[in-house]
Amino acid sequence: MRIYDTETLESGPLSVGEIEPCLRPLKAYCRMQQRSDGDTARFRSQELEAVATSVFPESCHSRFTPAMLPRLHDLRERRRAIGDDNSHEPDAGADRGRLLLVNWSASLFDGACSAITRGFLDEDGMPGWDTWARIVSFDESRTTHGLLCWVPDILLGLLDDAMRIDPARCMTWLKPDRNGLVVLVGWGMPG
Repeated sequence: MRIYDTETLESGPLSVGEIEPCLRPLKAYCRMQQRSDGDTARFRSQELEAVATSVFPESCHSRFTPAMLPRLHDLRERRRAIGDDNSHEPDAGADRGRLLLVNWSASLFDGACSAITRGFLDEDGMPGWDTWARIVSFDESRTTHGLLCWVPDILLGLLDDAMRIDPARCMTWLKPDRNGLVVLVGWGMPG
């Protein structure tokens, strides 16, 4: 199954090349948070909290609206500005990680995955906002939406464990297909 960008409705399926420009500053910001924050697994910096809350004012209960898109853009710009102000040399291998898609509206908001991910997924099943990349659609009609995130490699095993226990099966890893398009691995399937 392919995913589609919500920011450009005329475009076809989303490619890795289209996502990469927003991932570079996101990865740099997450590296910075890992260095400066004692609780790196959460990836919920105070600097982005207010704007993140404006994107999903009701957490996983927020219904998709087009107004979310400029708010998420504001979060990306704020993250970029903070990262530019605190630039660091990248660590070798620090950019390893994977793309995660969360169908936030399918979450059971039962807190089942929060402890196993050390708070990276909150009680509502929402990932740390430092890792949010885009809101995308995962059907050709573009009526169902998910939150695209980049998960640093230090959390990959924890997210796999969360997928194994999540009865809602509201998360999937993403991977490029042979044409460079982003496709779903499978809802609830560890990587």
